[in-house]
Amino acid sequence: MPKSVVVFGDSVTWGQGFFPNQKFAKHVADALGAELRLHAHSGAVIGVNNHESGSCPPEAPRHTPTILQQLASNTDDPDEATLILLDGGINDISVQYILSPFTSDQGLKAKVERYCFEDMLTLLRAAIARFQNPRTNIIVTSYFPIFSPQSDFHRVLEYLSHGLFIAPPPAMMARAEEERFAIRSVELAMLFWQESRKQLRAAVDATRTDRVRFADVPFTEANAMFAPEPWLFNVHLEGLELKPEDPVATSRREDCERCHPNNPFDRSACDIASAGHPNFFGAEAFAKTILALAI
Repeated sequence: MPKSVVVFGDSVTWGQGFFPNQKFAKHVADALGAELRLHAHSGAVIGVNNHESGSCPPEAPRHTPTILQQLASNTDDPDEATLILLDGGINDISVQYILSPFTSDQGLKAKVERYCFEDMLTLLRAAIARFQNPRTNIIVTSYFPIFSPQSDFHRVLEYLSHGLFIAPPPAMMARAEEERFAIRSVELAMLFWQESRKQLRAAVDATRTDRVRFADVPFTEANAMFAPEPWLFNVHLEGLELKPEDPVATSRREDCERCHPNNPFDRSACDIASAGHPNFFGAEAFAKTILALAI
């Protein structure tokens, strides 16, 4: 019987910024001698109680199909699935909320608990019900520090301002205050990383089955965006425009124009959608961590 690796989730499990043969899910499937069935896409939310519809090319961020919808509409043969890969939660919270210096610790923790524990547990129970073969393992992947204390604060400010359209108020134009604005965003990025790992692991544990496992990819502070050894795609400023640094930037730009023809802000964010996603080093770390649990 043929084997398959079936993948649900958001831009991380989709492999944002990579050609098909470069994605970590493809490397995992190849190592297991299995066919890859990739249903994840950029921008997907878990989507508990979300009944919206519609889709874009998978490299262009869009909330739908939700991850629960990906699972509900799946027609892959459960008996052929040797491994299920999935993730989710970050888009339900939103990267803008996570990195905005105006976000409170309490507010972020509450959202992480809701989406990375409660809604992830709902997703995992649906996956367990869909793929019932006792030999089929389900692996949930972790997120990572988008920014860290080792990130270049000047480049953090550039990304916040030109990428997420989050800028310091005019009254905070002194250099020390700008740095504090960046530092606060870094603090929230680190808080999300720590809390999401905790809550995703708790959701895995709450399934009470050893078929469900948590792949905690070993990122460090040095592997964040704009840090000394980034495992994430960066962006750089040319004039007043941020430029992506991933292999599929050109083709994604065409997808973005088709998906967001009337919204220049969404189109601009789509153009640099690879920013903060695993690069070649990060993808290798994801593949190694997953395979250590799968084999």
